[in-house]
Amino acid sequence: MHGEAIEAKAEFFDVYLELAEDFGLPVRLLGEDAQRLSGFPLRELAAERGVPFADATIPLGRLGQSATDVEASIRALPPGVYEITCRVAIDSDEIRGISPDWRSRTDAYALLRQLDWAKLNVARMNYRPLVRLMREGAF
Repeated sequence: MHGEAIEAKAEFFDVYLELAEDFGLPVRLLGEDAQRLSGFPLRELAAERGVPFADATIPLGRLGQSATDVEASIRALPPGVYEITCRVAIDSDEIRGISPDWRSRTDAYALLRQLDWAKLNVARMNYRPLVRLMREGAF
């Protein structure tokens, strides 16, 4: 799966970084495990060019299956910028009809809604703050 991501293909990676630089945008990068499989140091190359990215990308399932597990895993993370990835959906006839993994998506949505974000001492954000930092030259 990760081997098909554009950032994992050396022949496209320079173009990916050039576009990020031209438009002043951060990039989404594979985690360190997937980077090893790609065969080139994509995270280091982006850092050398001043293109921001999350310190780590963590699939929701690796953090745990319950809100308590996920909250404990998040609290244990060192300070940094993390992208928690998951595929979420609200339960509906539509999602049940188009996605064979609809239950995992609706479960992920329910799990994220159960988390007590206020007590986690984290700032939830999208990529806009990273865009701002990059465009201000602060990264």
